[in-house]
Amino acid sequence: IAASVPDTLATPAAPTPKSTKAAKPAKVALARIPQRVFYGNAMSTMLSSMAAQAETKPFHSNPHHAAHSRFIMGYPLPSWQRKLEWPDELCIRFIESVYAGVYLGLYIYNESMSRAPQLDGLLIDGQQRLSAIERYMAGELAVPGPDGKAHRWPDLTDEEKAHFYRIPFGFQIVQIHDEAELKRLYNLMNFGGIAHRPEQRA
Repeated sequence: IAASVPDTLATPAAPTPKSTKAAKPAKVALARIPQRVFYGNAMSTMLSSMAAQAETKPFHSNPHHAAHSRFIMGYPLPSWQRKLEWPDELCIRFIESVYAGVYLGLYIYNESMSRAPQLDGLLIDGQQRLSAIERYMAGELAVPGPDGKAHRWPDLTDEEKAHFYRIPFGFQIVQIHDEAELKRLYNLMNFGGIAHRPEQRA
């Protein structure tokens, strides 16, 4: 005797056909908020790589940078960027932060050799911090150690220098081929800041 099979099992429903076309994203009007202008890839390097670049000076070979009189850690500085502002005290405090493992932020430079070689390699953000590192490794800054004494770079042992070289520093590359847009980005990133007053510190 054949077993009785319910109709719902004997005749399965045909699958609903699915479209193979990808749905187009809906266009959203963003007329009332600022447009995004900053695109870039965030990465990290060690201070040893930064020191090596400062010595090899890869951007110096670019004929468009021949007129640049200011370079920091091998990066050319645009003529419209402000001068060095940090006094020795701030530079030393920054180096102490480097050793302490504090987040150092990102330094940012432009990459545009193929379309705008005159803008390639320009350091857009990080001049003060990179200058502090450069000056420290040049022996210009004496940084206090746990022994209560301030030491300059030439006074350090090879092991102590190697420790510094292994510290990572984040950076970001942007690809902007128009100087006006590069200036706009620079101004957006340097809108200002207010330092803590002594009574506001923890």
